[in-house]
Amino acid sequence: MIVYLRDIDGLNGFSNPLMVDFRGATPQLDFSEMPTDLTSGKESTLKFNIIDADGNDGTECSILMTEPNGITVISELFHPDAGGDWIHAWTPTGDSETNYTFQIACLDESGLSVNREILLRAREANQSATVNETTDETSKGPPSALTGIVIGVVGLFLLLLLLISGIFVSNRSDDLPIEEEVLPDDAWSKTAGEESDEILLEMAGLSPTSLSEMTEITDWTDEQLIEAGWSQEQIDAYREEE
Repeated sequence: MIVYLRDIDGLNGFSNPLMVDFRGATPQLDFSEMPTDLTSGKESTLKFNIIDADGNDGTECSILMTEPNGITVISELFHPDAGGDWIHAWTPTGDSETNYTFQIACLDESGLSVNREILLRAREANQSATVNETTDETSKGPPSALTGIVIGVVGLFLLLLLLISGIFVSNRSDDLPIEEEVLPDDAWSKTAGEESDEILLEMAGLSPTSLSEMTEITDWTDEQLIEAGWSQEQIDAYREEE
């Protein structure tokens, strides 16, 4: 760079060449909102912010988080926007105490970089609290498939019980003895002809004292019957029955 100079007397001139090196601002990392005390088995939100006075355009960050045995947990490239926030929901695996190493390296458009490494500690999970949470979720959840199967089996058992009861009652009804009306022997002692004779005698005003007297009357003449007070129609009916 050459500077043009002019004094109060009107003299002017140029300075010797000067070397000027313009450098951009170095990115800065802010981990104030990054949780460092985690709990195994419980979700946490990881967060950091990158600040660059020259802006975040063209800035690229490499993020890596590993377990103590070197197994990679998180690995990604991050291109920050104007706000520069990186947010990631993550749950430490298992239920024992574990330490995780979180590393980040960022390079801006002017070639300036920043690196940072922090230790994230995941405490051992509270077993009693975990069990209680699991029990609460189970009790609040919908009925399981096993509950539906049990209800179906109980319903089927009740249906079978009703069917068996109906069959048993039906069989008992079929086994009950049928009482038949038994007529006394003396109801069959008179023949149809004897009953007709007795009815005709009663109609004629004759009342034999016993069946033996009626059997002795073997033949009646029309004249005898008329004398006894019979009508011709009664005599004809009596003759037809004989």
